[in-house]
Amino acid sequence: MGLFGNKSACELCGKKLGGLAFKYELKEGYLCNDCGLKAGYIPLTTISKYKTVEDVKKDIDEYDDYLLYKANLVENFVPARSINNLLLVDEANKLFGIPQGKKKDPKVFEYKNLIDCDYLEDGNSMTGGGLGAAVAGGLLLGGVGALVGGITGNKKTKVNINKMQVVLTLDNMREPSITIDILPGATKKGGFIYNSYFQTVQNLLSAFAIILEDNAKSSDLISDSKGEFVRNDDPTEQLRKYKSLLDDGIITQEEFDSKKKQILGL
Repeated sequence: MGLFGNKSACELCGKKLGGLAFKYELKEGYLCNDCGLKAGYIPLTTISKYKTVEDVKKDIDEYDDYLLYKANLVENFVPARSINNLLLVDEANKLFGIPQGKKKDPKVFEYKNLIDCDYLEDGNSMTGGGLGAAVAGGLLLGGVGALVGGITGNKKTKVNINKMQVVLTLDNMREPSITIDILPGATKKGGFIYNSYFQTVQNLLSAFAIILEDNAKSSDLISDSKGEFVRNDDPTEQLRKYKSLLDDGIITQEEFDSKKKQILGL
């Protein structure tokens, strides 16, 4: 956590810390904001009071590696598909990009970085909390189209909508989520303008559902109940996964029984 106050110098670079300078509290001493930026720390967000100077040095090395990794993603990104310039997709390299303004490079991620996707209207989830678990069930039911259609097929009501957003959950604590803003201003739900933007929402959800489905199909390893990694073709772990979907109400008993027979070869 950062603090304001009269502290002598940064423990890492020796820079003098003025009375109004922002600083990070360490286990012993303080860290200047410049060194904090090199370590990828975020003011008023990063908890640093349990860190030593050696911890900070490791964080700086890891952040350098992370920045190099992100730069390589951008360099290798060759998008061939676009959805209203809100999503760029490089299917060959299994990368996707989210444009960050007209003149800025998109933020680029690997398919595998995507954990979940949610659609919000005025901050309220319209997908029951996300596509992730639904995609797992959708693999049984056979179709991204039916999956997304069912999730987004809400009743039309004549109410004003101020925000339409698709929110992605990523596997990175440095950037755990990213929001795609779709609606530029208020409009009536069910009206012509709403329906036009809603079509974009459906296209985005379909694209992200395909990416999530690709992740589920291409994952070679899964974590078992003991935290150990096993092959996806392990019938015991497959049954546990589908039993969890059954318990969560994502699939029916009939669907579970059918998948169980398939896995066991009955």
